[in-house]
Amino acid sequence: MSAGVVKPVVVELALGAEQVGAVAEVMLEQMKAKGLVMVRPEREEPYTCAEAVTALNVSLGTVYNLIKAGRLVVIEGLSVKMIAAHSLHAFREGRG
Repeated sequence: MSAGVVKPVVVELALGAEQVGAVAEVMLEQMKAKGLVMVRPEREEPYTCAEAVTALNVSLGTVYNLIKAGRLVVIEGLSVKMIAAHSLHAFREGRG
């Protein structure tokens, strides 16, 4: 084998769903740190309620309940309910 050639190694693991998520998260962070993965920047434009349904994978009723509970911030003064992108991202990441 010549210098600089990496031989692939196959490893089989038996992991539960939570363990797979934890391993994937660590691998993604390591790949980001090495510049092997580029992360798309978060959307800055507000979301319609229909877009929030898709982004959060919830029902329209759930989106309205989240707005009513103050967990999603609606931009005031518009003819259509628009949800502030930062509040949707925070909720999706468990910070909202």
